[in-house]
Amino acid sequence: MKKLQAFQLADASSLNADTTYGFTADWHKVQSVQAVWTATTASVSLKLQYSNDNVTWADFTTATAISNASGNVMWDVGATKDALYWRVFPDFSSGTLTTFKAYLAYESR
Repeated sequence: MKKLQAFQLADASSLNADTTYGFTADWHKVQSVQAVWTATTASVSLKLQYSNDNVTWADFTTATAISNASGNVMWDVGATKDALYWRVFPDFSSGTLTTFKAYLAYESR
């Protein structure tokens, strides 16, 4: 029987530059990814991306725009897509995320 488990991908403070938080899904199937942030001055395009070669990336869905506000986003991957590599990518235009956390929920393959 498959068991849903969670893993923390990111736990950052004063994040103000493009950063990737990646993981390999060779032994688990991604079910969902959640990002939570606090910010007062930030312009960030937050993306969940996937790849089979760990070089060329595709956006899972339209990026979430962060504009001077705190918030969160949940991406429900489930049976929608599958790939060997995944990453959460805060793509900065300006400002700073005061805190940034990302979580992955997965099942064993």
